[in-house]
Amino acid sequence: MRHAIGWVVAVPAVIIGATMVARVSGGPNAGAANEPWVFVPLPASTFQSAARQLPADTARVRALLQAARGTNAVVCELAARTVDGRSGWSSDDMLTARGTADSAAGDVVEWVHDREISAATVPLLRAAIGDSDWCVRRIAAPILGRVHDPSATQAMLAALAAPEAGTREMGALALGFAGDTHTVAPLVARLRDESPRVRATAAWALGEMESKAAVRPLIEVLKDADASARESAAHALGEVKDTAGIIPLTDVLKSDREPAVRRAAARALGEISG
Repeated sequence: MRHAIGWVVAVPAVIIGATMVARVSGGPNAGAANEPWVFVPLPASTFQSAARQLPADTARVRALLQAARGTNAVVCELAARTVDGRSGWSSDDMLTARGTADSAAGDVVEWVHDREISAATVPLLRAAIGDSDWCVRRIAAPILGRVHDPSATQAMLAALAAPEAGTREMGALALGFAGDTHTVAPLVARLRDESPRVRATAAWALGEMESKAAVRPLIEVLKDADASARESAAHALGEVKDTAGIIPLTDVLKSDREPAVRRAAARALGEISG
């Protein structure tokens, strides 16, 4: 599965653990591209106070989510990619150690890629994926997906069925990281969700599970009115690598009006045929 490529991003993780970014002239939506950026150190107490009060994994989760809250969108995206394990520098231990000035922050950076996250973190993560802060939700979801415990699965499925679209989206994201094929059916149901972001994320999650049972529903999503959902479905079909996807993906490659969707279809065809 693509999210398991395992690159550890020392620098973006340190950014989220050690800095918050703001425009000189205002908030994260302010102004032109040439405005300067200011990096403001986040107090080490953000990590250290939590570590003194709570069991190790719960303390780390709380510290990470506290650092994420209210974070600039650019830094949040870097941090999310770190937690996902999707991009960045080498995971060399010496590089990681030198890149982290604060020992408590460094502990969180190293821990965030641990595949054995304690089930004691589930109550905190369950609340976090329904939080009003988008970055808190986005950071919490992949961590919850790495908790191998029935309570975590229950939390993800509850999020997938939540009234709020943002929570449903994070439930689908977490399930994609969990990779539990027993959750294919509820994810397939979310391919018809009223929210395009939920549909797109559910399609991605089904691709991560590489489930043949999802092929026909994913093919239907190639006709979705939303381009991000179509793109995600095309990507997912490439992950599943079922030959039933060849003809519909070829049709998308020939006729879809969005270049990003056509590119996803081309890559998927390469995955299936390669």
